[in-house]
Amino acid sequence: MALAVPPSIAITLAINPPNFRIGADDVELSVTVVFSTSYPITIFTWPNILNPGLAQLRGNLQGFDRDTGKPLPMHSMDMKRVPYSYVLGGLDDEFFVTLEPGKPAKFNASFGLAHDRGGDNGQFALPGHRYLLDVAPGEEVEWWKKGRK
Repeated sequence: MALAVPPSIAITLAINPPNFRIGADDVELSVTVVFSTSYPITIFTWPNILNPGLAQLRGNLQGFDRDTGKPLPMHSMDMKRVPYSYVLGGLDDEFFVTLEPGKPAKFNASFGLAHDRGGDNGQFALPGHRYLLDVAPGEEVEWWKKGRK
């Protein structure tokens, strides 16, 4: 059974390498989580930022061109799927992750935004510009429980 008040977790986003050529295929987005209570928790990662590949499609991220102040044209698809399976060893077992107190957990995916997706003037990102990527407002882990998987 989940606790009534959710614990907080610290999240850091990183893009590796931090400087890359537009259209580069070898750019990685990593989300690092640090959980700092005295007990482990298990979270469900499918619909949130801790699934960075999917998060890039679902609108869990927001981006801005730091040189112009304009928002980046980010995806915000509503993805339909069968109901989640909360059974241990079930269909969605891979999306349940245990966070241990004080131990960073890292989630990685290819950074799809490095590719030209046809934003303003047919270009997603502009050469030489600097960009800021952040977690979208209201982003949260919806399902969690105290204890290990």
